[in-house]
Amino acid sequence: MNKKVLSIVVFYNGEKWVDYCLNSLVNSDYPTDIICIDNNSSDNTIFVISSNFPNVELIKSEINLGFGKANNIGLKKVLEMNYDYAFLLNQDARIEADTIGKLISTHKNNTHYGVLSPIHRSKDINILDHNFSCYLKSDNTKDLTSDFVLNKTIKDVYQTDFVNAALWLISKECIEKIGYFDPIFPHYGEDDDYLFRVNSYGLKVGIVPSALGNHARYQVKQIRKYEDFNGLINRKYISLLIRYKKNTNGSFKKNIFFLRELIINIFSDLIKLDPSNLKINLIIYTKLFKAIW
Repeated sequence: MNKKVLSIVVFYNGEKWVDYCLNSLVNSDYPTDIICIDNNSSDNTIFVISSNFPNVELIKSEINLGFGKANNIGLKKVLEMNYDYAFLLNQDARIEADTIGKLISTHKNNTHYGVLSPIHRSKDINILDHNFSCYLKSDNTKDLTSDFVLNKTIKDVYQTDFVNAALWLISKECIEKIGYFDPIFPHYGEDDDYLFRVNSYGLKVGIVPSALGNHARYQVKQIRKYEDFNGLINRKYISLLIRYKKNTNGSFKKNIFFLRELIINIFSDLIKLDPSNLKINLIIYTKLFKAIW
């Protein structure tokens, strides 16, 4: 009997990706139920999903929940409906017909892995996704690159410290043990935090080289010459939040971490007479204070 899989796709203004993404799930050799969560899109995403994929469950959020909170809707359903796996797929990603089957087959023989991911190609099937290629460095994913380059025997799965959540198979046991994405993260950083928790609970994260998918975000490479103030605030806040989650355990240590980081950074900005960075630090530490207390 096949293990039950619920594929979860979060959409936001992704009408151009609907067919690209969902057709790959519908055509999967391994049967999967599909749930889509729309994050209050302003384009025709909901119409396209409803029209082209009437058998797909569609949740229409009245607000943009962000990546983590929206995916949590699907993860909760995995436990409520007793699915064996969740398969997370980005709106701009797709899989091959045999991808889910290969991931599940690998997990059956490696149940100590909580999260498995296929190889991430770009939209061009002959090129790796740029970010994914960075995850293959030896300090993050030991041996995978060298085994390919040196023509060694390729393992079924390679342990990795991080691979982004564009294409994740998560076991039910992992969800039961780790829980859901932490809603404290507004956008970005949720997957980093989740995998940190997976490793902290004694489970592993792996990449399965025989399984393939595509993440099409680098179809058109755009070089940002500058970053607006709000974007800078968000990036620095997420970085602070991840450090806070990874370096604290218990309320006392959390308080010490917060006060230490605040004092060091504010004092440094005052010494350097850097009013711009001082403003940024005051904003992000105020946000963290409001989020954790």
